[in-house]
Amino acid sequence: MRVVAATMLLMALATASRAQSSAVHSSRPDGLLAGQVRASLLVRDTTRFRVLVTVDSLSVQHILHRGYYWGAYRGTPRTIVVGLQVTIGASEIQVPLSAYADLSELRNLWLSWAGTRVDVKLSGGDAATGWEAHLVFDRGHLISRKVNDGEFPEIWEQTTYHGVMY
Repeated sequence: MRVVAATMLLMALATASRAQSSAVHSSRPDGLLAGQVRASLLVRDTTRFRVLVTVDSLSVQHILHRGYYWGAYRGTPRTIVVGLQVTIGASEIQVPLSAYADLSELRNLWLSWAGTRVDVKLSGGDAATGWEAHLVFDRGHLISRKVNDGEFPEIWEQTTYHGVMY
């Protein structure tokens, strides 16, 4: 992963009350071509759920420089998601490349928690190329991913993960 300057780092930390659910939101500044977006949420009183999304400009050196990207219909995106790191407490949750490698032009990151599930919602693109992705984690494992088209929500793609070892 590419190391970026601290000035490109956007950090939003939120701590939930002792309720059974909570949410937090973080945005990527317009014009940011490379950097990281972070969000953190306190679940179960003392356990912190953290997400770090790394965004980079697309170049021909990138392994996935050609192909379909959510957020860049029939075009080449300016930025793509190149990393998604998730931790609960001190334990890192393995997230497969297929969960984020086709997402581009990231704009927002939300975390919400209810019971044993944490929903990581990412959105990106603009107008006709808009998209919204939901990654659902339950008991420390990624269990599903659904990406909806922003303009036509009836267009979507979904992946369900069952006992996957990454």
